[in-house]
Amino acid sequence: MAKIEVKEVESSSQLQKFIEYPNKLYKDDPNYVAPLTMERKEFFDTKKNPFYKFAKVKLFLAYDGNKIVGRIATCINYSHNEYHEENIGSFGFFDCPDDFEIASTLLKVAMITLKKEGAEKMRGPLNFSTNHECGFLVDGFDSPPVVMMTYNQPYLPKLAEKFGLKKVMDLLALRLTKDDPMPPRILAVAQKLQKRNNITIRSLNMKKFDEEIKIAM
Repeated sequence: MAKIEVKEVESSSQLQKFIEYPNKLYKDDPNYVAPLTMERKEFFDTKKNPFYKFAKVKLFLAYDGNKIVGRIATCINYSHNEYHEENIGSFGFFDCPDDFEIASTLLKVAMITLKKEGAEKMRGPLNFSTNHECGFLVDGFDSPPVVMMTYNQPYLPKLAEKFGLKKVMDLLALRLTKDDPMPPRILAVAQKLQKRNNITIRSLNMKKFDEEIKIAM
């Protein structure tokens, strides 16, 4: 393999490749769910996403020759640092094949970038904050991710640990389906609130879809 070169995303065409890269990486994975390209473009649009008003973000692509072989992003969330009285930077949108050279090169670029911007520690993955997807998936690879949940192959957190990153905390996600009984205490509270506020719950009337959306709005 040739030397891995990492380039910062500076054009709309590069941003498109940054967004689409995971779709190619996970194209043979039956559990991978591709994000909506339109939504991702708006998310990374510094003029449309209010998050960028209090954060500094950089996106990077890794190349092996002309082939894109990975991606990563860095973020300094000034609002977070001010509130928590700490000085950290984060990495996110970290995707690459099971290749330590590529993974370590991307993580090193992220670490150096954040250090140059004044961060004392690097934490992640955060896409870009705890209000978005965060953490490595380390268990539950037998099903597709749901909205706002992270997704990666089992090798990715192992590559990060090999690089020298250490776990800060565990994040737990619980699945509740229609087949799971509602806990009695929660059901009682819900019924009490419904009665007190005169709330009724019904299904959406698809025959009056436009009218229903107006009500929701």
